[in-house]
Amino acid sequence: MDRISRPIVALLQSPEAARRQDGVDELRKVGGPEVRVVLSDILFGDSDDFVRQSALHALAEMYGPDVSPMLIKVLRYDSGRRVRVSATNFLGKWKMTDALLEALRDPGHTVRETAIEYLGDAGVLSPVLQMLSDTEGEVRQVAAETLGRHGDRNAVPALERLSTDQDDYVRNAAKNAVEAIRKRAT
Repeated sequence: MDRISRPIVALLQSPEAARRQDGVDELRKVGGPEVRVVLSDILFGDSDDFVRQSALHALAEMYGPDVSPMLIKVLRYDSGRRVRVSATNFLGKWKMTDALLEALRDPGHTVRETAIEYLGDAGVLSPVLQMLSDTEGEVRQVAAETLGRHGDRNAVPALERLSTDQDDYVRNAAKNAVEAIRKRAT
């Protein structure tokens, strides 16, 4: 930790999460392989979701797709939903389709929703179509909206079935998606 100053180390060792987060921000200014190790330790060892999320953002922004294995590990094992959503966002930006497919099984609906949107943008629609039967209304809604933006006529029968969903938002999203697909087809 030669390049990391004592004041930064003091911030990182603080009992206060906000100060540890400040320490992560200071690490961004330092850079280098030593910082990558420290940020990784924070990502997998800090007790606070916001601090881990800051470390994840710092790692992803500083080192890019090279840290995708770390983000996949976060997706699998981190208890913080917001941290897993951030990991999914970066994995989506980097077009890590296999990791996004794995994110579809996440217990957090916002993680699944994020993965659906990136899969749709990547043209990987079969799993998005399957998410129309998710137990969470928000997930079904995002899947319908995504298919409305990217889907073809193959999605219409499933979307038509969804247009009778008990959730108003899901029904409207399904109807709008069918309309958008039909409009594109003409």
